[in-house]
Amino acid sequence: MGMEPIRVNNSFEESYRQVLFIDNFLVKAVNKKNAKRALFCLGLSVITLLLFFTTNNESIVPWLFLMPFFWLAFVVYLLYIRYKTYKRQKYILREFVEEVFQQSQHVTITFDNDEIRAIQPESTLIHKWSDFRAYLEEDNAIYLFQKNPYLAWSFSSREVGNTTITKLKTIAKEKLPVLQDGL
Repeated sequence: MGMEPIRVNNSFEESYRQVLFIDNFLVKAVNKKNAKRALFCLGLSVITLLLFFTTNNESIVPWLFLMPFFWLAFVVYLLYIRYKTYKRQKYILREFVEEVFQQSQHVTITFDNDEIRAIQPESTLIHKWSDFRAYLEEDNAIYLFQKNPYLAWSFSSREVGNTTITKLKTIAKEKLPVLQDGL
């Protein structure tokens, strides 16, 4: 490795902020899918209503009767998804970050154009850039995504400094695609 080890100055607040950023990005992707489902349901509802009012076909009446139940089920589903998101962000992800934070107090990283290493006193994790599926960046942070998005490697300028973030972003742009609407 050509680069000197860089100490990662972890803080619980920054780690939790990064996990929430990832989660919110993934929730937006789910919300887009749900919006498409809602438009599909709306389209079917409009077609059913048009057929009911423009034809004398009585076979449409049961569909007209069932339509409010489909919409009610869809609204209940959306409320359930919102509740699960709240619970995940408020409790589950917070506990996850607390566990990871306790284990990652003394981490340093090194990286070059071939790989990135996270070095802890008891172990070293080495990933080639090709092991990551995509990246995402904020003004002051970068996220390197593996298959499970919640196991992303994320670093902010508060943790590793502006110079390191700039270098990581440069390599990520060369090696990885930008994450599009979830994995």
